[in-house]
Amino acid sequence: MPSLSMEGPYRFNIKTINEKVTRVSPGNYVLGRRNEHGTFLFSYIGRANTDLNSKLKSRAAKIDKPFFKFRYSDTAQEAFRIECENYHDYAKKGKNKHPKRPADTDWKCPRCKIFK
Repeated sequence: MPSLSMEGPYRFNIKTINEKVTRVSPGNYVLGRRNEHGTFLFSYIGRANTDLNSKLKSRAAKIDKPFFKFRYSDTAQEAFRIECENYHDYAKKGKNKHPKRPADTDWKCPRCKIFK
């Protein structure tokens, strides 16, 4: 199975988000917990089209997950592509739904034909 290639896991709280996610940038993230062996188990995959720090902080106020991992992306389209790849590699059978593309784009998922 491919690697998520993300930094972390870190505690999922505003203080840690501000310490670790310091650039205003699109990006990708996963939320989850650690098992008794210390292995990170994700339960949610997401992306930010413009500001990863702000997106994570808005999620921290609504979702009770103890840890997060993240990576910056150069563009919103790259963040969308990575989120799609992560969905197909890790979350397709979980609670996650296929990532939505921004309404004003015609971006295609690199792995499926959901957006024809």
